[in-house]
Amino acid sequence: MVDIVKDKVVVKDLRQGSAHPMSATSLMQDVGVTEENQLHIDNKYYRATLQCVLQEGDEAQTHALPADHEYDAAVLVIDTLEAQVPHHVSRHLTALTESSVSILIVADTCQIDSRPQEEVRRICLEHNAEYTIVKSASNSSGSGDDEAANEEDGATFKDAVGAGRIREALEAHMWAHLEMKAQPARKSQQQQQQQVPAGDEQGPTEATATQEGEQQQEQEAAEGGGEDALLTSLLQSLTTIGNENFADDDDLDGDNDAFNLLQLVTQMREIRESATSVSDEQRRERAAQVAMALADMLAGDDDGQDGDGDVAPSDQD
Repeated sequence: MVDIVKDKVVVKDLRQGSAHPMSATSLMQDVGVTEENQLHIDNKYYRATLQCVLQEGDEAQTHALPADHEYDAAVLVIDTLEAQVPHHVSRHLTALTESSVSILIVADTCQIDSRPQEEVRRICLEHNAEYTIVKSASNSSGSGDDEAANEEDGATFKDAVGAGRIREALEAHMWAHLEMKAQPARKSQQQQQQQVPAGDEQGPTEATATQEGEQQQEQEAAEGGGEDALLTSLLQSLTTIGNENFADDDDLDGDNDAFNLLQLVTQMREIRESATSVSDEQRRERAAQVAMALADMLAGDDDGQDGDGDVAPSDQD
């Protein structure tokens, strides 16, 4: 039998003495840890087995971890009624952060509200650590008491607390040695149509027609992309020439070229706007006619400039 490689979680019981309503061992059992100190995660996305290591007494009080540690997560069990708890929590979280421990969880077994809880909560926020208050074993995830409480409150979902929150935080991590589950493939369009009830044929048919229409438009746009680019280029050129010729309105008095240029620009715009209502052949023919008219007009301008090369003498003596 092949041994399963396990990721490790260290559970440090920082509480003093033994007079506590809940031991660290019983707390982790509520989380789901077995007698072999293993936590088996089997959710929608992956499977993983975690090896939990419990530290108590002087071993737990040592805030520094060995340089060669293999812990990916740490659970600190505290009681905020004890002295200097915020200070100890801060030291341990700092050391764990420096040791690159990915998941930090602080479990408070204090059974009454206390002032240090707010300070511990703030420290946890500063270190990106989860803070949860463990009131009793009935707070464990999936327990019958939790389900009954949710039904009495009329709630369909409640934020997990206590042992349930600890397990939730551990399951939300992508462990190094997890086993991903195969996700169901998305159904093809043909399979979806086959599963449509008899009275719902119209909906998928309309959706299919819409998709086919969009695909056809994209294909036509791709095929005519070169022609549209040519029309756009001609229109931009005509507009630029028009702007240059109209820069001085006094020079255009009585000039028919300005009127012809406006006509060409208008015709080019009409060609573009009617692209969807005329065939490609008609559009190419109209574009060629406009291009020829533009060439004739420009040729006429060149002849006029050659003939007007002599400057008339000035009337001013």
